[in-house]
Amino acid sequence: MRKFCLSMIVWVIVSLMTLAPQIDAKDYRPLITGKFEQGQRLYLSEDEGIGKDYYFREGWLKFKQKLTSKSYYYFKIRYADNDFVDYNQYNSSTIDLMGNYTYQFSKPLRFKTEVGLREKKYPLAGEKSYIEISTSFELFLKPWEKDDILCRLSLQQENYQQKTKNNLLSNFFIEWERDISDGFSLYSQYKLSTQNYNDQESLKNKMRHSLSIGFEYQL
Repeated sequence: MRKFCLSMIVWVIVSLMTLAPQIDAKDYRPLITGKFEQGQRLYLSEDEGIGKDYYFREGWLKFKQKLTSKSYYYFKIRYADNDFVDYNQYNSSTIDLMGNYTYQFSKPLRFKTEVGLREKKYPLAGEKSYIEISTSFELFLKPWEKDDILCRLSLQQENYQQKTKNNLLSNFFIEWERDISDGFSLYSQYKLSTQNYNDQESLKNKMRHSLSIGFEYQL
């Protein structure tokens, strides 16, 4: 299974690299970004480590190449290491490899496809360790943008090696932002998310709401 997953990632990488010269990307400089973070968090989950403190170390490195004015691809590798204070059986290390290709058909419509490979290990609970490959295809529509208000709709089909996790994820956003004075602005967002699973006998559909408000002040 691991060989199959790695073969899929290599195939995607080679395909994108052979695509780039065909559309003349020599005038676009690649972008490399990265981040490392460590500290302590509180783990909140329905399945494992409810309300447990843990120390984490995580970092990622990303290579992004713009192909045309409307398209780009990137590769990203991420590593995370979690060390629980009182529940060592939840200790884990995760490696994620991701490949992404995005094409902007027009200002309101965008298509994105992504392939991911994850290897997660539990040193003290080996039966929980796994390797998984996932794919997602997303259509992003921005049907309305006027003055300070923006509406967005995102539909994303997620497919996993464990087929019971396959689902259709939809996100609807309403965002508002206004400049109050020079350097000071207010913004708010309402978000409605639905997650509809193909196999509803194993996993129940989910619906989530969120409302946020904030400000930005530049000295």
